[in-house]
Amino acid sequence: MKKILLTMVLLAGGVLCAKASQVPGADTCWTKSGNFGLNLTQVSFSNWAAGGDNAFGFTASFNYSADMKKGKSLWQNRIEAMYGLNKTKSDGTKKTNDRLYISSNYGYSIGKAWYVSAMAELSTQFANGYNYGTNPNTKISEFMAPGYLTAGLGVKWNPKSYFTATLSAASWRGVVVRDSSLRANYGWKADEMDRVIRNEIGGDLTMV
Repeated sequence: MKKILLTMVLLAGGVLCAKASQVPGADTCWTKSGNFGLNLTQVSFSNWAAGGDNAFGFTASFNYSADMKKGKSLWQNRIEAMYGLNKTKSDGTKKTNDRLYISSNYGYSIGKAWYVSAMAELSTQFANGYNYGTNPNTKISEFMAPGYLTAGLGVKWNPKSYFTATLSAASWRGVVVRDSSLRANYGWKADEMDRVIRNEIGGDLTMV
């Protein structure tokens, strides 16, 4: 009996930090940072009595931020991306992670750590998503199906450089579903199926 278990984890971590430049006359109001990660996993079994399934998978992630603080202005920008797949002999290839998030938030200081703010966000995924419990698999999502667009005005609390809370008492959210065959899954009514975007109004609280 022989069991081979191989797990490879590769983290390409170089954290980019472009803080205030020391070059005379350079713009020092921007703080930029980011990181990239890649996780690879392989599992192989040979003559293993307890049973098992060979597998290979990966997850890639990318995060980047660019913040500008100048005078009473604070402008914070974020992008987060993640994608992962796992393949086994019995189940084939399945998606394990899929996320794309972009945000931009501008604030004008009205007191210590407090700002009036305007924000915009986009949240969606990169590739098709499926219900693996059906045969054949049923597509339930794709890029911008759904996609969530959010915009609002409110107040922002930024007590630390690594924490921000934004409250928009009145915000707009647009739910986008490009594929008409998927719209019923996300709240579209029968007489709305020709609409690509559905509008929603309400409050929004975001903490990063």
